[in-house]
Amino acid sequence: MKYLKRFNEELEPRTYKDAGRNLLIRGHTTRGHELIDYGHEKEYGLFKMWTANDSTIIGRGETYSFSKVEVIYGDKRNERGMVKTSVEDLITEYRNGSDLVVNFVFYFRPTGSTIKSSHNVDFLKKECDLFSFKYVLSHSVYDDDEPDYNREDDSLSDLYEYGRHLGIYLDKPANPHYFGVFYDRGSAYKFKKYVMPKVIEDVKESLFDIYSILSTNTVEYEECINTLSQVKVNQLYRTDVKKPSVFYNNNNIIE
Repeated sequence: MKYLKRFNEELEPRTYKDAGRNLLIRGHTTRGHELIDYGHEKEYGLFKMWTANDSTIIGRGETYSFSKVEVIYGDKRNERGMVKTSVEDLITEYRNGSDLVVNFVFYFRPTGSTIKSSHNVDFLKKECDLFSFKYVLSHSVYDDDEPDYNREDDSLSDLYEYGRHLGIYLDKPANPHYFGVFYDRGSAYKFKKYVMPKVIEDVKESLFDIYSILSTNTVEYEECINTLSQVKVNQLYRTDVKKPSVFYNNNNIIE
């Protein structure tokens, strides 16, 4: 800590975060959170968020830092939230008539000021998933009125080509209770500029697994990756929100 104070030089974000955690262990809560938040701010920036449950807006402009992205194959939900499945099961369900969908779930950490905020929702005062990108790769092309049709006659690459639809939709996160959206354009802009390049690198392998099983050509996979960089900033934030139901509008956020 003496060296952090003594020299006017920028250190790696991890250095500030590690120093902050050491201070927390020693009971220096305020200074510890300040250093951790500064490390996160240097890495990706801090983001103002709306947070809510289904009935009530909880947080208005509270600050969070980006933590990680989680890939969840498919689009099934139950009372516990998103249902996790394997890439093999995803492809099986696609052949059986489901859309080909993968979800990217975004996790954030509250800053020290958010942890100290007036609301008493513990879930939002620790690392939490606040929203997801529902990435539709291909729609089902099968008609339920043709039950006797032998779907095994169609190759997976043909099914993909027939139903191809690269659309990304802002949606609720994996957890079923709380969710969020960016509070202002500045936060949405920082997310696209600083976070999305890392996200694209992090999800490439999972998307490659899908396209490998589909046996499509490289161009299809590269198009899928490139589409992620086309997310529109204006679709990622909300202003003057009166109720949680307007957080997500089912718009394709790359159009």
